[in-house]
Amino acid sequence: AAAVDDVTLDADSTSSPAAALVKWQKQVEKDLKKIQVENLGDMGGRKRSLLASFTEDGLEKLAEQENEHSVAVVFQENGIILLVGTKAKLAKKCVQLKTLLSHYHWRLSGRDVAFEG
Repeated sequence: AAAVDDVTLDADSTSSPAAALVKWQKQVEKDLKKIQVENLGDMGGRKRSLLASFTEDGLEKLAEQENEHSVAVVFQENGIILLVGTKAKLAKKCVQLKTLLSHYHWRLSGRDVAFEG
């Protein structure tokens, strides 16, 4: 049997497939209500997207940060960047992740954050 929170799927269960489906649908609806989206605004450039400006190392760091914070970064075609996760995870502010995104945003705009005063 595999368990997800308080829902258990048991191959030997005597409940009908329809009852199991309803149970899983309710669990998914409950979990989806926890999902929040934080709009970080337009961080895209005029010629290139922010995602395209990431180095391979930067993409690895981004993936590590997403895993560490259990959030996802969504790069929209219009340059808008979204953070998606549970309210509790986003409430931590994901400072390192936002700093990494800001670093590449500044690089894309042609300015080096290290020299901004």
